[in-house]
Amino acid sequence: MFRTKSESNLIKVGILISYDASLALICLRQIYSESDKIVLALDKDRRTWNGDKYVLPELFFDQVIKLDVNCKIEVYEDDFYVPGLSPMGSETRARRLLADRLGVGGWHVQVDADEYYIDFPSFIAELRRIEGQFGEDAVEVRPQWVTMFKQDEAGYFLVHPLTESFAAATNRPDYMFGRNCSEHEHRMVGSTQLVLHQSWARSRDELEKKISNFSHCNDFDGESYLRFWDSVSPDTCRYIHNFHPIYDEVWNNLIYFSGTIEDLMQALASKGVLLSEEPVPVPHYGHVAAVSESSLANEKNNNSIRKRILRKVFRFFCR
Repeated sequence: MFRTKSESNLIKVGILISYDASLALICLRQIYSESDKIVLALDKDRRTWNGDKYVLPELFFDQVIKLDVNCKIEVYEDDFYVPGLSPMGSETRARRLLADRLGVGGWHVQVDADEYYIDFPSFIAELRRIEGQFGEDAVEVRPQWVTMFKQDEAGYFLVHPLTESFAAATNRPDYMFGRNCSEHEHRMVGSTQLVLHQSWARSRDELEKKISNFSHCNDFDGESYLRFWDSVSPDTCRYIHNFHPIYDEVWNNLIYFSGTIEDLMQALASKGVLLSEEPVPVPHYGHVAAVSESSLANEKNNNSIRKRILRKVFRFFCR
Protein backbone atom coordinates (compact mmCIF):
# COMPACT_ATOMS: atom_id res chain seq x y z
CA MET A 1 0.00 0.00 0.00
CA PHE A 2 1.46 3.38 -1.00
CA ARG A 3 2.03 6.12 1.53
CA THR A 4 -0.26 9.11 1.45
CA LYS A 5 1.59 12.38 1.83
CA SER A 6 0.67 16.01 1.75
CA GLU A 7 2.25 18.10 -1.00
CA SER A 8 4.55 19.70 1.59
CA ASN A 9 6.15 16.34 2.43
CA LEU A 10 6.77 15.00 -1.06
CA ILE A 11 10.21 14.22 -2.46
CA LYS A 12 10.05 15.63 -6.00
CA VAL A 13 12.89 14.84 -8.39
CA GLY A 14 13.48 16.65 -11.67
CA ILE A 15 15.98 15.44 -14.26
CA LEU A 16 16.95 17.41 -17.36
CA ILE A 17 17.39 15.00 -20.28
CA SER A 18 19.56 15.82 -23.29
CA TYR A 19 22.43 14.34 -25.31
CA ASP A 20 23.50 12.07 -22.42
CA ALA A 21 20.06 10.54 -21.86
CA SER A 22 21.47 7.01 -21.60
CA LEU A 23 23.21 7.96 -18.36
CA ALA A 24 19.87 8.95 -16.83
CA LEU A 25 18.92 5.29 -16.43
CA ILE A 26 21.69 4.81 -13.84
CA CYS A 27 20.63 8.07 -12.20
CA LEU A 28 16.98 6.95 -12.05
CA ARG A 29 17.78 3.60 -10.48
CA GLN A 30 19.61 5.34 -7.64
CA ILE A 31 16.76 7.71 -6.74
CA TYR A 32 13.60 5.86 -7.77
CA SER A 33 12.48 4.07 -4.61
CA GLU A 34 12.64 7.10 -2.30
CA SER A 35 11.08 9.59 -4.73
CA ASP A 36 7.38 10.43 -4.69
CA LYS A 37 7.33 12.23 -8.03
CA ILE A 38 9.86 12.25 -10.89
CA VAL A 39 9.73 14.54 -13.91
CA LEU A 40 12.00 14.06 -16.92
CA ALA A 41 12.32 17.32 -18.86
CA LEU A 42 13.24 17.26 -22.55
CA ASP A 43 13.40 19.93 -25.20
CA LYS A 44 10.51 19.17 -27.54
CA ASP A 45 12.71 19.69 -30.61
CA ARG A 46 15.66 17.79 -29.09
CA ARG A 47 17.95 20.81 -28.86
CA THR A 48 20.73 21.44 -26.37
CA TRP A 49 21.19 24.69 -24.44
CA ASN A 50 23.53 25.73 -27.24
CA GLY A 51 20.89 25.01 -29.89
CA ASP A 52 22.50 21.89 -31.37
CA LYS A 53 20.26 18.99 -32.27
CA TYR A 54 20.68 15.64 -30.55
CA VAL A 55 19.17 12.21 -31.11
CA LEU A 56 17.39 10.49 -28.25
CA PRO A 57 18.11 6.73 -28.20
CA GLU A 58 15.14 4.84 -29.63
CA LEU A 59 14.85 2.57 -26.61
CA PHE A 60 15.07 5.32 -24.00
CA PHE A 61 11.35 5.65 -23.28
CA ASP A 62 10.88 1.86 -23.31
CA GLN A 63 13.62 1.56 -20.71
CA VAL A 64 12.07 4.30 -18.58
CA ILE A 65 8.65 2.62 -18.71
CA LYS A 66 10.21 -0.70 -17.69
CA LEU A 67 11.94 0.97 -14.73
CA ASP A 68 8.82 2.91 -13.65
CA VAL A 69 7.07 0.06 -11.84
CA ASN A 70 5.15 2.42 -9.54
CA CYS A 71 4.13 4.96 -12.19
CA LYS A 72 6.04 7.85 -10.63
CA ILE A 73 7.66 9.23 -13.77
CA GLU A 74 6.24 11.99 -15.94
CA VAL A 75 7.79 13.17 -19.20
CA TYR A 76 7.66 16.95 -19.66
CA GLU A 77 8.51 18.43 -23.07
CA ASP A 78 8.89 22.17 -23.68
CA ASP A 79 10.99 24.80 -25.46
CA PHE A 80 14.15 24.75 -23.34
CA TYR A 81 16.37 26.38 -25.95
CA VAL A 82 15.83 30.09 -26.53
CA PRO A 83 17.89 31.75 -29.30
CA GLY A 84 19.86 34.64 -27.88
CA LEU A 85 20.27 33.20 -24.39
CA SER A 86 23.62 31.87 -23.27
CA PRO A 87 23.73 28.15 -22.42
CA MET A 88 23.77 29.07 -18.70
CA GLY A 89 20.79 31.36 -19.18
CA SER A 90 18.95 28.53 -20.92
CA GLU A 91 19.84 26.13 -18.11
CA THR A 92 18.56 28.47 -15.41
CA ARG A 93 15.34 29.06 -17.32
CA ALA A 94 14.87 25.31 -17.86
CA ARG A 95 15.36 24.57 -14.17
CA ARG A 96 12.77 27.18 -13.24
CA LEU A 97 10.26 25.69 -15.68
CA LEU A 98 11.00 22.23 -14.31
CA ALA A 99 10.43 23.50 -10.76
CA ASP A 100 7.06 24.90 -11.84
CA ARG A 101 6.16 21.52 -13.30
CA LEU A 102 7.10 19.73 -10.08
CA GLY A 103 4.77 22.08 -8.23
CA VAL A 104 4.84 24.11 -5.03
CA GLY A 105 5.78 22.39 -1.80
CA GLY A 106 7.93 19.50 -0.68
CA TRP A 107 11.61 18.98 -1.40
CA HIS A 108 12.77 19.73 -4.94
CA VAL A 109 15.78 17.62 -5.90
CA GLN A 110 17.10 18.50 -9.34
CA VAL A 111 19.49 15.85 -10.60
CA ASP A 112 21.57 15.80 -13.77
CA ALA A 113 21.56 12.65 -15.87
CA ASP A 114 25.22 11.96 -15.04
CA GLU A 115 24.81 12.26 -11.25
CA TYR A 116 24.39 9.07 -9.23
CA TYR A 117 23.46 9.26 -5.57
CA ILE A 118 25.40 6.68 -3.59
CA ASP A 119 22.87 6.46 -0.75
CA PHE A 120 19.70 8.35 -1.65
CA PRO A 121 17.69 6.96 1.31
CA SER A 122 20.27 8.47 3.69
CA PHE A 123 20.10 11.77 1.82
CA ILE A 124 16.30 11.82 2.20
CA ALA A 125 16.64 11.01 5.91
CA GLU A 126 18.97 13.98 6.15
CA LEU A 127 16.39 16.21 4.46
CA ARG A 128 13.82 15.07 7.02
CA ARG A 129 16.17 15.99 9.86
CA ILE A 130 16.71 19.39 8.27
CA GLU A 131 12.93 19.89 8.17
CA GLY A 132 12.83 19.40 11.90
CA GLN A 133 15.75 21.75 12.46
CA PHE A 134 14.74 24.67 10.22
CA GLY A 135 11.00 24.26 9.85
CA GLU A 136 9.63 26.32 7.00
CA ASP A 137 12.81 28.36 6.47
CA ALA A 138 14.14 28.31 2.91
CA VAL A 139 17.02 25.81 2.74
CA GLU A 140 19.48 24.67 0.07
CA VAL A 141 21.21 21.34 0.80
CA ARG A 142 24.62 20.70 -0.75
CA PRO A 143 26.05 17.15 -0.92
CA GLN A 144 29.49 16.36 -2.30
CA TRP A 145 30.43 15.50 -5.84
CA VAL A 146 32.84 12.66 -6.51
CA THR A 147 33.93 13.79 -9.97
CA MET A 148 34.93 11.23 -12.58
CA PHE A 149 37.37 12.89 -14.96
CA LYS A 150 38.24 10.12 -17.38
CA GLN A 151 37.78 6.42 -17.95
CA ASP A 152 39.93 3.80 -19.62
CA GLU A 153 39.58 0.07 -20.20
CA ALA A 154 40.34 -0.81 -16.58
CA GLY A 155 38.91 1.99 -14.45
CA TYR A 156 38.38 5.66 -13.74
CA PHE A 157 40.39 8.77 -12.93
CA LEU A 158 38.76 10.63 -10.03
CA VAL A 159 39.22 14.18 -8.78
CA HIS A 160 40.77 14.14 -5.30
CA PRO A 161 40.34 15.40 -2.64
CA LEU A 162 36.64 16.22 -2.53
CA THR A 163 36.36 19.98 -2.91
CA GLU A 164 32.99 20.48 -4.60
CA SER A 165 29.64 20.73 -2.94
CA PHE A 166 26.69 21.49 -5.19
CA ALA A 167 23.11 22.71 -4.92
CA ALA A 168 21.02 19.53 -4.90
CA ALA A 169 17.83 20.02 -2.88
CA THR A 170 15.72 22.92 -1.74
CA ASN A 171 12.30 23.47 -0.24
CA ARG A 172 12.01 26.78 -2.10
CA PRO A 173 13.27 26.46 -5.71
CA ASP A 174 14.04 30.11 -6.46
CA TYR A 175 16.89 29.27 -8.82
CA MET A 176 19.16 32.20 -9.61
CA PHE A 177 22.05 30.54 -11.47
CA GLY A 178 21.66 26.96 -12.61
CA ARG A 179 20.49 25.11 -9.50
CA ASN A 180 21.90 27.69 -7.09
CA CYS A 181 19.61 29.76 -4.91
CA SER A 182 20.54 32.94 -3.01
CA GLU A 183 22.44 32.73 0.26
CA HIS A 184 20.60 35.85 1.38
CA GLU A 185 17.24 34.06 1.21
CA HIS A 186 18.23 30.42 1.81
CA ARG A 187 20.13 28.66 4.56
CA MET A 188 23.03 26.81 2.96
CA VAL A 189 23.44 23.38 4.57
CA GLY A 190 26.40 21.14 3.80
CA SER A 191 26.04 17.37 3.62
CA THR A 192 28.46 14.45 3.73
CA GLN A 193 26.33 12.50 1.25
CA LEU A 194 28.23 11.52 -1.89
CA VAL A 195 27.03 11.88 -5.47
CA LEU A 196 29.11 10.24 -8.17
CA HIS A 197 29.38 12.67 -11.07
CA GLN A 198 30.27 11.02 -14.37
CA SER A 199 31.02 14.49 -15.72
CA TRP A 200 34.05 14.07 -18.02
CA ALA A 201 34.35 10.26 -17.86
CA ARG A 202 32.87 9.52 -21.28
CA SER A 203 34.02 8.49 -24.68
CA ARG A 204 35.86 11.20 -26.60
CA ASP A 205 32.92 11.69 -28.97
CA GLU A 206 30.51 12.02 -26.06
CA LEU A 207 32.82 14.47 -24.33
CA GLU A 208 33.13 16.60 -27.46
CA LYS A 209 29.32 16.78 -27.54
CA LYS A 210 29.23 17.82 -23.88
CA ILE A 211 31.93 20.46 -24.23
CA SER A 212 30.08 22.02 -27.16
CA ASN A 213 26.68 22.08 -25.49
CA PHE A 214 26.70 22.17 -21.69
CA SER A 215 26.00 25.38 -19.80
CA HIS A 216 29.70 26.34 -19.50
CA CYS A 217 30.59 25.66 -23.14
CA ASN A 218 31.43 29.32 -23.83
CA ASP A 219 33.52 29.81 -20.70
CA PHE A 220 36.80 28.11 -21.61
CA ASP A 221 38.76 26.87 -24.63
CA GLY A 222 37.15 23.48 -25.10
CA GLU A 223 39.46 22.26 -27.87
CA SER A 224 42.60 23.01 -25.87
CA TYR A 225 41.21 21.43 -22.74
CA LEU A 226 40.19 18.34 -24.67
CA ARG A 227 43.78 17.94 -25.85
CA PHE A 228 44.89 18.08 -22.22
CA TRP A 229 42.22 15.49 -21.34
CA ASP A 230 43.64 13.25 -24.08
CA SER A 231 47.03 13.30 -22.34
CA VAL A 232 45.74 11.92 -19.02
CA SER A 233 46.85 8.34 -18.40
CA PRO A 234 47.91 6.16 -15.45
CA ASP A 235 51.48 7.30 -16.13
CA THR A 236 50.74 11.03 -16.27
CA CYS A 237 47.92 11.48 -13.74
CA ARG A 238 50.27 11.70 -10.74
CA TYR A 239 51.84 14.84 -12.22
CA ILE A 240 48.56 16.67 -12.83
CA HIS A 241 47.50 19.33 -10.33
CA ASN A 242 45.07 22.26 -10.27
CA PHE A 243 43.37 21.47 -13.56
CA HIS A 244 39.75 22.63 -13.42
CA PRO A 245 38.92 24.11 -16.86
CA ILE A 246 37.78 27.46 -15.43
CA TYR A 247 39.23 27.75 -11.91
CA ASP A 248 42.37 25.64 -11.71
CA GLU A 249 42.48 25.14 -7.93
CA VAL A 250 38.99 23.61 -7.70
CA TRP A 251 40.39 20.26 -8.91
CA ASN A 252 43.63 19.53 -7.08
CA ASN A 253 44.75 16.02 -8.02
CA LEU A 254 43.72 12.78 -9.72
CA ILE A 255 43.58 9.30 -8.27
CA TYR A 256 42.89 6.10 -10.17
CA PHE A 257 40.20 3.56 -9.33
CA SER A 258 40.46 0.15 -10.96
CA GLY A 259 37.09 -1.48 -11.61
CA THR A 260 33.66 -0.93 -13.10
CA ILE A 261 31.31 1.91 -12.27
CA GLU A 262 29.32 -0.56 -10.16
CA ASP A 263 32.52 -1.42 -8.25
CA LEU A 264 33.17 2.27 -7.71
CA MET A 265 29.67 2.92 -6.40
CA GLN A 266 29.95 -0.03 -4.04
CA ALA A 267 33.32 1.19 -2.79
CA LEU A 268 31.90 4.65 -2.14
CA ALA A 269 28.90 3.15 -0.36
CA SER A 270 31.22 1.25 1.97
CA LYS A 271 33.48 4.30 2.35
CA GLY A 272 36.26 2.29 0.75
CA VAL A 273 37.60 5.27 -1.20
CA LEU A 274 37.49 9.03 -0.82
CA LEU A 275 36.39 8.84 2.81
CA SER A 276 34.93 12.17 3.94
CA GLU A 277 33.80 12.59 7.54
CA GLU A 278 32.97 16.30 7.21
CA PRO A 279 30.91 18.14 4.61
CA VAL A 280 32.72 20.30 2.10
CA PRO A 281 32.41 23.79 3.64
CA VAL A 282 29.43 25.72 2.40
CA PRO A 283 30.70 29.05 1.08
CA HIS A 284 29.62 32.35 2.58
CA TYR A 285 29.82 34.61 -0.43
CA GLY A 286 28.96 38.21 -0.95
CA HIS A 287 26.42 39.50 -3.41
CA VAL A 288 26.04 37.24 -6.43
CA ALA A 289 23.90 38.66 -9.19
CA ALA A 290 20.95 36.45 -10.10
CA VAL A 291 20.01 35.44 -13.60
CA SER A 292 16.77 37.40 -13.48
CA GLU A 293 13.85 37.19 -15.88
CA SER A 294 14.86 40.51 -17.43
CA SER A 295 18.47 39.45 -17.83
CA LEU A 296 17.32 36.23 -19.47
CA ALA A 297 15.27 38.23 -21.94
CA ASN A 298 18.06 40.68 -22.75
CA GLU A 299 21.06 38.43 -22.40
CA LYS A 300 22.19 38.48 -26.00
CA ASN A 301 22.94 42.20 -25.48
CA ASN A 302 24.50 41.69 -22.06
CA ASN A 303 27.05 38.92 -22.48
CA SER A 304 29.46 40.66 -20.11
CA ILE A 305 26.91 40.30 -17.29
CA ARG A 306 26.87 36.55 -17.79
CA LYS A 307 30.65 36.35 -17.61
CA ARG A 308 30.73 38.45 -14.45
CA ILE A 309 28.12 36.20 -12.81
CA LEU A 310 30.07 33.11 -13.87
CA ARG A 311 33.29 34.37 -12.28
CA LYS A 312 31.53 35.15 -8.99
CA VAL A 313 29.60 31.91 -8.77
CA PHE A 314 32.52 29.64 -9.61
CA ARG A 315 34.74 31.49 -7.18
CA PHE A 316 32.41 30.81 -4.29
CA PHE A 317 30.39 27.73 -5.16
CA CYS A 318 33.18 25.52 -6.45
CA ARG A 319 35.76 25.89 -3.72
